[in-house]
Amino acid sequence: MTQYLKYLTRVGRGTIEEELKSYLRLEEGWDGVGSVAPSEHAVKNAISFLHRFPDTIVGPTPMVAADGEVCLYWRHKGAYVEIAFAADGMMFGYGRDLNGNCVEARCPATGLMLPLAPSWIISEKYRVCAVLKRNDARQGYDIEIVTGADKDTFENAKKGTVQNGRLVCPETGETFSISSIRGDRRVGGETVYGLRLWENEDLVPRPDDVFQERLYCVRWVETLWNKTRRHYRSVDEDDLRREKKVLGLLKERFSEWQEKGFIPSRAIEPGAETSRLQKERGWTHWHHLFNPRQLLAHGELFSRLNKNVPANLIRLGNVADFNSKLTRYPATRETINNTFSNQALNTVYNFPVQGIPTM
Repeated sequence: MTQYLKYLTRVGRGTIEEELKSYLRLEEGWDGVGSVAPSEHAVKNAISFLHRFPDTIVGPTPMVAADGEVCLYWRHKGAYVEIAFAADGMMFGYGRDLNGNCVEARCPATGLMLPLAPSWIISEKYRVCAVLKRNDARQGYDIEIVTGADKDTFENAKKGTVQNGRLVCPETGETFSISSIRGDRRVGGETVYGLRLWENEDLVPRPDDVFQERLYCVRWVETLWNKTRRHYRSVDEDDLRREKKVLGLLKERFSEWQEKGFIPSRAIEPGAETSRLQKERGWTHWHHLFNPRQLLAHGELFSRLNKNVPANLIRLGNVADFNSKLTRYPATRETINNTFSNQALNTVYNFPVQGIPTM
């Protein structure tokens, strides 16, 4: 059986190699004005990489980008991995899956920082959920990810800490309006909103902000031949160190990328939907709708795109649509509802984050 599988793999990779060689017949402008023909160097590097890959792993799908990069990618359900080969000999690796992030706020009943979500169900199919564990030492809660949860645990996880627009204390059952958590108040017959307004340089909430943001679940997919295993894991210290590294890398590039237009820099104009972003989260600039990992991914992608190809700009818009802090993650389907799945800019309490989304 093993020999048969390896034979199928070799046949498949021969087909992949022929497809890669066919890219050498493409000419300048093959994909519209400004598109670049792939170089012989890029094609050879892709073929060389293909032959070095283990026989035990399913072969990739080849493709060529409008900027001349030759790529090999693997896609299975929610996971995506891509290796790109450029004309100058550079090789880039892109990977994608999902992290779960949530908003935190201090509970008036206990004084603890409480993770907020309307539900803690992550996957209905695999009965995966998040369970809050009180931790007085950290003045908050640890979040444990449970796979194959029993009936009671799974049912309890359906009741989130935000219900009908109110924060629900898991210790006392008391509820508090979100507007009171924000510090909104009436002055002279008008509403004064209580959140601090973010500044352009703010990439994450400041320590004394009402709403904090927190990584609480890491998900990835492992595929070997036709067998797939989906993993869900609680956040550990290594994950937190990686988040800090992402923030540091973004800060190093932030000013340059804004100046070059690789990431948003404009202030949010007031309007029926846009003003709520300031009222509900304190966001004042469009880049505040993305967390550091999203901004770093988008900036890296845009910095490498051929800007003369209109299709690339459309693709980047699609990336941003499916990878912002306004996207939603229905546990029944484990896919992403994009930002503009409706025309309202609804702020959410928990949202998925992709490292390098599919373009």
